[in-house]
Amino acid sequence: MIPSAILESALYVTDLAAAEAFYRDILGLEPLGKVEGRHVFFRCGDGVLLLFNAKATKIPPAPDARLKVPPHGTVGEGHL
Repeated sequence: MIPSAILESALYVTDLAAAEAFYRDILGLEPLGKVEGRHVFFRCGDGVLLLFNAKATKIPPAPDARLKVPPHGTVGEGHL
């Protein structure tokens, strides 16, 4: 069976503000959620684009955080 869609795609960035501005202002994606300095999520058709600050996502969220995304991250070249 050939996949017909991608539900979720994650990109790790070093400049979250610049990446957010690009996907919002240049590509016109609709923001879904954001934790300042950590991540921003966008609606992309029927799927979601997740942009993560690579360094910040290695730190677990605070116990009282509204959105509890588990720690993760990457180093080196990436692609989508």
